[in-house]
Amino acid sequence: MDTLFIPFSQGEQNAQLISMAARWQAAYRNQAWATQCENRVYSPGSPVLDGLNCADTLYILAHGQGTDLIINNPGLTGYVLDASALAMRLLDAHLPSRHRNIVLSICNTNGSLDAFATEFRDEMLRLHYLAVQVHYFGASVSIPTLLDAATGEVGQTVLFLRPGAHFISTPSGLAPTGVPLKAEHYKYQVQ
Repeated sequence: MDTLFIPFSQGEQNAQLISMAARWQAAYRNQAWATQCENRVYSPGSPVLDGLNCADTLYILAHGQGTDLIINNPGLTGYVLDASALAMRLLDAHLPSRHRNIVLSICNTNGSLDAFATEFRDEMLRLHYLAVQVHYFGASVSIPTLLDAATGEVGQTVLFLRPGAHFISTPSGLAPTGVPLKAEHYKYQVQ
């Protein structure tokens, strides 16, 4: 079962991220994999990631801001995490130490996520997550929108990865608007 994880607690104004996770799940409700995708939210001292299958994908939802920090909500201040704090929250949430696959579903504003992802992976290794692989996107990331409930057709204006049909359609300069491309061209693994 894949998991969407919001690394900000209720007291850190995480309602927008929770809404985004719900929209992601709703957009793919007609897709077989979506029924196996679960939303979990960070709560200090609570083992919300305990029991995750080590082979499943953990998607971390947050906003990038073009620096070495991730944020809970653009326009709000005070709730930011650096790579070390994010790694500590996964440890605090009891992510199994043998977990292997983490995808940072975070906008790569100004190309700044490369360094963040590398630092995050290094922090995870320091915390003894020795099998972890960290993936991130070299583009903006958006929650998909359901276009047609009858067919399950999903549209996107910027990059987002989903199993089975990886594509982008973006006006952000990565591709002409309306032209589908494989999203995997924009997905990277920290080496």
